[in-house]
Amino acid sequence: MFTSVLLFLLFGLQSCKRQKPVPRMSSGMNADFSTHLENFVNQLSDRERTPVIHALIFLAREDLDPDFYEGKTMADARQIKLSDELRYRLNDLSAEQILSLSHTQFNKVHRQKTKELQEKKDILAKSNRRLEGHLDAEEMLYKIKFTDFNYSYAKVSGKVTAYVKVRVANNTAKKVSMFNYSIQFKDRLTDQYFSKVQRPKSFGSRIILPGEERDIAFTVTSNVPLLGSLPVEQYKSRLEPIFILENAFDEQGGAFRKIPDATLTESIKNLKAEVQFLEEVLKKSKDRKKFTFWKILSTKPDDE
Repeated sequence: MFTSVLLFLLFGLQSCKRQKPVPRMSSGMNADFSTHLENFVNQLSDRERTPVIHALIFLAREDLDPDFYEGKTMADARQIKLSDELRYRLNDLSAEQILSLSHTQFNKVHRQKTKELQEKKDILAKSNRRLEGHLDAEEMLYKIKFTDFNYSYAKVSGKVTAYVKVRVANNTAKKVSMFNYSIQFKDRLTDQYFSKVQRPKSFGSRIILPGEERDIAFTVTSNVPLLGSLPVEQYKSRLEPIFILENAFDEQGGAFRKIPDATLTESIKNLKAEVQFLEEVLKKSKDRKKFTFWKILSTKPDDE
């Protein structure tokens, strides 16, 4: 009888030892989270402690870069900010359940970042095509050549008018109905630059066809400088006209050079940086074993 009781007590004690309570996370919904966190982590085994700390930091930050977690300790975990929703999800979870939750969330974030990367690549490709379109249009614009300029000057109602004759060659594959130009005058004697103006010039019904060359004439009055008492006959030798073709238009009114998007180049630069960053992070995170909260799955307790 005594032996039976002794065996009963012995096996009972062993059973109690095997049924040691599993530490569970208390999210501290109504108290200090750091205190609850530290109490929970202190109950974990050495094997579990760092992976669980990193898992909690990941759940708070969702950072897929394994380098971010290098050397992170309890001191870092105390600083994390958890949403009320995440605190609710963590409440009463064991270390194993927290690790499982981090794996589920990790895979979800990885899919989201992969999708985000593809979306940014698509936007970048479209932006590059837009930029190429601008460059192609600009290249076509430069195929409209203006040569053989001849300037003459006359005073009309106290103002100086410049009479411009020039030869235009349309070396593009489009018909040219009109163009915008800017013109500025420079005083060769003093190196002074006078104000620049931009003006349109239409060919009316006489559209310049692809491959066609034509002599045209137009006048400029608004910004030709008045050089004191200098005889108008000397203006041609004194003034240096600076002519710039700003844009040209086809017969439907379409511009050869599109109005540039001031943010396009900067947007492409930023998109390239974002794509590169996502590619690097996703490449690093592909090997799950770089993360302690994944590596623990392949590490037996007696491996350490």
